[in-house]
Amino acid sequence: ENSPVLRERIVGGLGLLGLKLDPSANRNRLPGGDVPKPLRVSAADSSATILVVGAREDWVIARETACLMWREGQGGV
Repeated sequence: ENSPVLRERIVGGLGLLGLKLDPSANRNRLPGGDVPKPLRVSAADSSATILVVGAREDWVIARETACLMWREGQGGV
């Protein structure tokens, strides 16, 4: 999500499917905030829309930790 170079390499390998990046948009970063909005990086003539979506791994870790703690308190795990 934070590497324009990696996105370019990945989408470059999908050119046969008609996917194209907008080089200018690809240089942008996801907007800040608690829940960043997806960033469109596809070119106008791309066969599909290409979006960069924030992963929010910290939320997933917190949720899984809370679930484990709740189960432990209920006699599980």
